[in-house]
This record gives sequence, C-alpha cells and structure tokens, in this order.
Amino acid sequence: LQKITLFYELSHAAQETIHADRGKILQIIYNLINNALKYSEGTRIQLSIDVQSEHHLRQLIITVRDDGCGICEKNKNTIFDQFTQLSHKNDGVGLGLSIVKKLIEVLEGEITLTSQLGQGTSFACKIPLSEKSEDEILSNNKDLETNAAIETSDRELSDPPINRQVLVVEDDPTTQLILENAFKKQNFLTTVIDNAEDAIAHYRQGIY
Repeated sequence: LQKITLFYELSHAAQETIHADRGKILQIIYNLINNALKYSEGTRIQLSIDVQSEHHLRQLIITVRDDGCGICEKNKNTIFDQFTQLSHKNDGVGLGLSIVKKLIEVLEGEITLTSQLGQGTSFACKIPLSEKSEDEILSNNKDLETNAAIETSDRELSDPPINRQVLVVEDDPTTQLILENAFKKQNFLTTVIDNAEDAIAHYRQGIY
C-alpha cells in the first residue's frame, strides 16, 4: 500500500470572504485531487488556494501538484477529453478531468497543465470572482450550463445497440449534463436520476 501525503496551503487573501459557486469549486478540487491519487504514482500531493488581482479582476487560483510519473507531450492534448485514461491500473471511466474543464468553462475560468516525465504534474485553475451573492452566481451559472459551455454533438445519433443503456445517479445539474452528453456521444441510452432511492427502484426493473 503506497503512502501519499496531502499538503494544503491557503493564502491569507483566500481566507477572506469570497463570492463563488461553492459546489462547483469543491467538485473541481475533489476531481483534481482524486485524479492525482489515482494516476500520479507519486508520494506527495499539494493543494494551494490563493486569491490574486490581475487587471483589476480578482481571481481564485487553485493549484494541485504531485510528484508522480508526469504526462508525456503526446498525451497533454487529450488529457481533458472524455473517456481518456492514461493508465488502466485503476477503476474509472476517464471523466474526472473532462468534468473539471467543463466546470471551469461554466465559471468562465481557465485551466493550465504543466508536466514533465518523472517529475510530476501541476494543474492550475484561474476562476474570476464576482461581487455578486452566491445565489446570483448560481442563477447565472444555470443559464451558462444550458448554453455553449456544455458541448453537444453536431451529428444525429444512430439507434444504439441493444443493452447499451446507462443509469446515471448524480444530484448536481452540471455533472448530470456533462455525463449525459458524454454517454450520448458513445451511442448509449441514458437515464439520469438525482437520488439513490429512485435509482435503486429503477435499476431493479432489470433494464441494465
């Protein structure tokens, strides 16, 4: 069993009250750390959170670094693609980083990747902060979720083969849209349910 140490650094500026979509930011942090735990093969993960000002715009800076195996150049362009896994040693379907990228797009931010083989990987996220209340931010983000931030397929899907059906159990609307769109692109029939009780009842119908 490999021992991995997680270090956490919160700047003084980040300790002040900020207005942001807390749910999406927590999902971004969780996915980035989970990705490092699964695939980095390192012993150290560092999470840094800061607030900086650039051109009079306050930005939340989230950085997750590891000291693992790194990512080769040819894989850097596809690392955020849906269903992309650079290692098959762990469970998962390769959606973690894709979801991170989509969430950051909804938040009108950006993410950059820095990596070197044998020396580790760093993901840095810049998310603009607002003076609006969290309720106003959540309302605005719901509008963005239903528009261009969630990529849709340009082609009509053919009838999916028999038994290619997926049950998605997820209560976050953004993640629901991302997962549903991802499976549809692979010609899966997708049913989305937002709670475990209804999902279990639906699963027992024997469709899956």
